[in-house]
Amino acid sequence: MKNFAKHMTAGILAGAILIGGIIALTMGCRAFNFNDTVYKSVTITEKYRVNKGSDSYWIVLGENPDNGDLEFKIEDNVFRGQFNATSIFNKLKIGKTYNLTVVGFRSGWLSEYPNIINYEEVKE
Repeated sequence: MKNFAKHMTAGILAGAILIGGIIALTMGCRAFNFNDTVYKSVTITEKYRVNKGSDSYWIVLGENPDNGDLEFKIEDNVFRGQFNATSIFNKLKIGKTYNLTVVGFRSGWLSEYPNIINYEEVKE
């Protein structure tokens, strides 16, 4: 009977840790969708679509004097109610300069890029 109670306690603890981890991950992902950063004077140098199975998103490469080469993605953002990724991608033109509002972060090992949620063309 003691072994059963010991295994039951271990199972409950493992379940609690798993649920806690899922909640922490979900809240962490939500937090990354609300940390707006504005990159000023980004000149678009390249853009293309990435297809990963049934998932796809847009990649935009750019450069600016303060940060050098920059990499962004454009995809719909459920947490922000933004469902116009394709429109944003189509309106950004190679060779033009924009102030970009992004959320998220760049992580090479997670293949994450800041997500462009808004843009404003810089008039020369």
